[in-house]
Amino acid sequence: MAPDINEDTSEPDGLEGKVLSWLASQGYPLEMRLAQAFRKVAHVTQSEFYLDSDRGGQREIDVVVSSRPWQSADGETWFDFELCVEVKGSPDKPWIVFAGDRNPLHPVASVSQRYRSSATEPWWDLLAQAPAIQRLPLFAIEDNPGYGVVRATFSSSQREDVAYAAVMGAAKASAALTSRTDVTPPLSKVSVVALPVVFIDAPLFKCRLDGLGLPKLSRTDRATLVWRNNVGTSTGHTIVLIVTESGLQSLVEDFCETAVNLGKWLTRYR
Repeated sequence: MAPDINEDTSEPDGLEGKVLSWLASQGYPLEMRLAQAFRKVAHVTQSEFYLDSDRGGQREIDVVVSSRPWQSADGETWFDFELCVEVKGSPDKPWIVFAGDRNPLHPVASVSQRYRSSATEPWWDLLAQAPAIQRLPLFAIEDNPGYGVVRATFSSSQREDVAYAAVMGAAKASAALTSRTDVTPPLSKVSVVALPVVFIDAPLFKCRLDGLGLPKLSRTDRATLVWRNNVGTSTGHTIVLIVTESGLQSLVEDFCETAVNLGKWLTRYR
């Protein structure tokens, strides 16, 4: 087939090539692909800002995905289901989630220990006790979730806390966006639930010990971190999803399934 005479088939020039390489190394295209995938099914905000109460200033969260699966008949209140996503691009540095022997959370706690606005208080405990809700893909936690996470560097001279900072960023954003006081109607009247997510383009491994006490790795597209670091909540654990780019489509589908079924539950019980 002859090439389209209007198509630019030239290679990027020196400067453009450098810019494209730099963009890729900083993770910006990865963030854009995430936003593009979710924009087909939900409202997407890139470069959202929130108040970091620890540092006393504004901080950025890369992407916020939001769906509104339920609204009252009079339109005065509603329920928003959100993902607060921190994006980290570095495909040559695998992430390792250290997994325990069991899930430390009861199925009820797997739902109840989530970031949510005060407007959910009258009905959230009842919702958390529903087995159908506990089984929803973004609330169900695998048998061996992680208790810690690190990004490998393969260099003894490099020490970094990228994984820690990413998890903290996603969790802080989720806490802030479900407790903000600068919105109308206030979050005492509007129900919001936000799940923190870290999205990466690197391989993701779970690490456990085998019968001989040696590390054993298993590769995965998604892992749940059940963190004892209580970030902006009194619920006891911080629950964070870590997802690779190869798991993006599954995340989109699971977000839709979870949102739709939360909306159905609210329609039935409110």
